Amino acid sequence: QPQAALSALSAPTAWLTFNNTLTDQSGNLHNGSFVENATYTSIVPNSSAGAAALSLPDNGASVLVANPTNLIMNTGSPFTIACWFQLSGSAASYPTMLMKQPTTGWTCSTYNRGGGMIVPTGKLHFDVSCRGGVEAQMSVMDGYWHHGALVYNGTSYQLYVDGQPDGQGTFAACNEGVNHEPPWVMNVGYGFNGRIDEFGFWNTALTANQVSTVMAQGPGTLAERPLLGIVNSGGQVILSWNNAAFHLQVNPNLKQGNGWTNVSNGTNSPVISIVGSTPAYFRLTSP
Repeated sequence: QPQAALSALSAPTAWLTFNNTLTDQSGNLHNGSFVENATYTSIVPNSSAGAAALSLPDNGASVLVANPTNLIMNTGSPFTIACWFQLSGSAASYPTMLMKQPTTGWTCSTYNRGGGMIVPTGKLHFDVSCRGGVEAQMSVMDGYWHHGALVYNGTSYQLYVDGQPDGQGTFAACNEGVNHEPPWVMNVGYGFNGRIDEFGFWNTALTANQVSTVMAQGPGTLAERPLLGIVNSGGQVILSWNNAAFHLQVNPNLKQGNGWTNVSNGTNSPVISIVGSTPAYFRLTSP
């Protein structure tokens, strides 16, 4: 089914584009710093992702995120993590897209538990040490770019792979600051060995439609672009928006490069599209 944004949302709490910069584009000063051999690459997932991505050529490379205290992953506090990723065939046993944990002392006996979005078996997985984990069913160890997201609503977790729900679980989240432990740190890509792009973190639980929009447009564009409405009626999809300065585009496959094309007559809202048998992703872009 064609997919479009049904609701707007606030800007991310942290947003690292890796577009030849480690500056936090949310403005909240969660800037990154390279660890070991982390660097940039011109290989990106699609045209919405800019000109560069994060390259992690070995298991020690990562990006350390500054000021992670208010990137809250504790029990009862909703949050969302999302990014594009591409694994190499020589990834570590637990390639990690994101990990937050105390600098020392995080063991079950001390209850200082860390949380991470990892790919331990070739499938997207989110784990909180000693508390539980949830794993998707779709394999992502295929050499292609994939989009992964984890949404925690304060009680339960929902994984998304390439915009589709895939894996649910209910268990306690982290307990940062509960036991007066050392400061917690956040790393993007530790042990990953591959590429990561468009990392976003929200201190809120995104909806399924919002996750699809993040995948199509990137974390930082949701508050900037007009709302794209969608109505499915009798085999036709009616798309509408309220700003004529934006052009409607369509893409049949977000995973394989620059597939966005302008929709015919796409500056005149509403636009009617026929429902096909293959997915279609829509976005609005400024001229």
